[in-house]
Amino acid sequence: MSESGTPEIHQKSEKRITRYYFLILFLIANGISYLLLPIYINPYTEEIKSTSGSSYSFPIIYVILIVAFAAFFIFMARSKKVSLLKTLIYIFTGYTLLVILNFDLSFLSPLVDLLISIVTTVVILYYTYKGNSASLTILGLILGSGVALLLASIFSFYVTLIIGTIFSIYDALSVVLIGSMVEMAQTAMDHGMPLLFTYGKSDDKIAMGFGDVIIPTFVLFSILTNFGLNAYLISLILALISFIPINILATKRPQPGLPFLINSIFLGLILFILLFK
Repeated sequence: MSESGTPEIHQKSEKRITRYYFLILFLIANGISYLLLPIYINPYTEEIKSTSGSSYSFPIIYVILIVAFAAFFIFMARSKKVSLLKTLIYIFTGYTLLVILNFDLSFLSPLVDLLISIVTTVVILYYTYKGNSASLTILGLILGSGVALLLASIFSFYVTLIIGTIFSIYDALSVVLIGSMVEMAQTAMDHGMPLLFTYGKSDDKIAMGFGDVIIPTFVLFSILTNFGLNAYLISLILALISFIPINILATKRPQPGLPFLINSIFLGLILFILLFK
């Protein structure tokens, strides 16, 4: 083997390995979610679940909101209003982060909880805006675990199934056929918008959307709360295995993560029912 060929082989090997960085992040988000789960099962979320958590209008509303956001995002980007778009995304992200931190720290007194949440939100958003990759990762993990738990605690399992299915179909269509998700991801990476995990240098960066953590984790913890730990673990293991075909295919072209992840999770639930029920 020539010396000139060695760095190239090492580079390709490193690139294959770094793609599993997102698998590690997915696993960490699930670990955080597992530790925080008792906090999200409370009278407030139980009341929401009992009054509106079984409404089948929610999946329709969610899809409309996501499609509207995607259309608005692409319109603003193509209209050269990226600065305004970035500002709006940071405002929305900051509000969401503040809400999630208030749930995560709800074991503290309300005033202390609010103060810590505000300071943490400002610090994380500041360093994320400055381009700090660690801050972006922390932001994604907090949002990924918190939003997933909030959704899992307020929606019934059947509504969860519908949401997971719809979003996996939408992800496939928007990445493979329409290409809107690819355009959004590229714009977010180019302009430092807090919408996805990234890894690598600016000229060779790979990414995974926050939604690829939020939606599967949401479905997994709905399974945990409705079917127990064994069902959750089987589904989680199959979800982790699904990163293999995702990463293999992603070496050739961008791939939608949700169809692989959600279908693997559903398969895990089916296996649990067949084996243990």
